[in-house]
Amino acid sequence: MFSSGRVRDFYTYKKTRFILQILYRNASTSLRSNEVVLEKMLKIDNIKRYPEDEDLLEDVIIENKQAIEMANIYSGILSGTMDAFASIISNNQNNVMKFLAAITIVLSIPTMIASFYRMNFINIPGGDTPHGFVLVTVAALLITVLQFLYLERKNFFNRYERQSVV
Repeated sequence: MFSSGRVRDFYTYKKTRFILQILYRNASTSLRSNEVVLEKMLKIDNIKRYPEDEDLLEDVIIENKQAIEMANIYSGILSGTMDAFASIISNNQNNVMKFLAAITIVLSIPTMIASFYRMNFINIPGGDTPHGFVLVTVAALLITVLQFLYLERKNFFNRYERQSVV
C-alpha cells in the first residue's frame, strides 16, 4: 500500500506519522492491542507530533474502535450461525438414531422367536408337528409386520426430514 502510492502524504522522515499510517491500515489485525497503544500515544506528550498528526491520530483511534465493533458483530453472527448448524446436525443425528432403534426393534422379534425354537425345548408350541418350522416362521413374520406397522403409525421411520437455516 505504501509503495504503490495508495497512502497519501507518506514520508519516512516523519516517524510518528509513519507509525500512525501503519496503525490506520492495520485496523483489523490486532484490534485490542492497537487500542491500548493508540490510547497511550494520545496521552504521551513527549512524542514528536506534527499539527496534522493530531487529526490522524484521532482518525486512527476512531477507525480502530469501529473495527472492534465490527469484529464483535461478525463474531456474534458467526456464533449464531454455528449454533444453528449444530442444532440441525444434532436433530438429524437424533432422527437417524431413532430410525436405527426402530429397525433394531423390528429385527429383534424374529431373532428372539427363532432363538427360542432353536433351543430344542420339549414342550414348546408347535415343536412336535411336521409343519412346526413353517408355523413358527409365519408367526415370526406376522409379528414382525405388525410391529413394523405399529412403529410406522407412531412415525418412527421419518428419518429424512430436511431442515433449513433461515
